[in-house]
Amino acid sequence: RNALLKGYGSIVIKNPGAKHALGVGILNKLNLIFEGSLGYFGVGCIDGPTVRINGRVGWSCAENMMSGKVVVENNAGSCFGAALRGGDLICKGDAGARTGIDMKGGTILVGGNAGAYTGFMMQRGRIIVCGNVSANMGDSMYDGIIFVGGEPRSLGTDCVEGEMNDHEIRWLEQKIKNAEIVNYGFVGGWGIRLWTKYGTVYNMKGNKGLAIALTDGNKFLIGTQKPEELTAILEKISAKNIK
Repeated sequence: RNALLKGYGSIVIKNPGAKHALGVGILNKLNLIFEGSLGYFGVGCIDGPTVRINGRVGWSCAENMMSGKVVVENNAGSCFGAALRGGDLICKGDAGARTGIDMKGGTILVGGNAGAYTGFMMQRGRIIVCGNVSANMGDSMYDGIIFVGGEPRSLGTDCVEGEMNDHEIRWLEQKIKNAEIVNYGFVGGWGIRLWTKYGTVYNMKGNKGLAIALTDGNKFLIGTQKPEELTAILEKISAKNIK
């Protein structure tokens, strides 16, 4: 906060040590970078900053976020984006249970899979999950939309499956620039590989994956052992004029 008072527009926090409640309550425009992982309740109650977390986050990251953008380069714990009210919250890996619980606006994008009760008691906003979603997706939701690239294990009470309309397709075009199955070859090994030409790569084995480029310049790739099934899904979306 002293750096903010001194007028710094960009701040880098090195070795955050997975401490809890870091970066909370920032109500200014700011470029904030954490070179490491955060604990519980990181960057909660923010309104305006752009935050990049080069690691993992624990429970309730970006809770009650009003506006701005938060990008998590790895996985996120439970209650990711709880009570989100605005802005863009991006997790390039997997997100835990109750992602988007009680969210009231904004957008949550999960590059991997999301846990049980994703969208629980959701009131407004949109959630995009590029992978699968565990049980009881959208349970007790009032409103809002959840887009799933893979499959939900089961739908919760009040969650209704539907087809995308033209307005939703245009909105997705604004959020996701391109998505395609690629043969990415060797990227230095298995696991999480940073700074490749595909952005951050998440792979366990094989050499095929879903490469995603967002309109804000962020890129990542998720390895898959089912390239044919993913290709069929992308072709179905392309038939609805998503390019």
